[in-house]
Amino acid sequence: MNVKLAAQVLSHSVASALSLYVAAQRIECTAIDTARFVKKMDTLFDTMNSRTLKHPKKDMCAVTKNSCHVEIWKEMIEWIKTWKIISHTGKKFTAPSKKGWILTECIHRSF
Repeated sequence: MNVKLAAQVLSHSVASALSLYVAAQRIECTAIDTARFVKKMDTLFDTMNSRTLKHPKKDMCAVTKNSCHVEIWKEMIEWIKTWKIISHTGKKFTAPSKKGWILTECIHRSF
């Protein structure tokens, strides 16, 4: 999947829309888990793609000694470690992206 497209799908607005549809009982209440996943992924993308010193979204500000990034990355690594990927047939497996995210965050933390 194209990263730009993934970032658009795994966005704050998609998470908000899912939450709204759950609250309005337009979709199953279990979709709230998907909304939470999408919101966390949005935060993860934002912290990894920060470009400017100042931005309205604090996650998109540049990484500094006092920024929130390292704490977010610590939380995200623990969250990513809990991912369990199960196919539609019930087979469990580990996606390479899981290890890649953890490695990327560890590298970013070392700066």
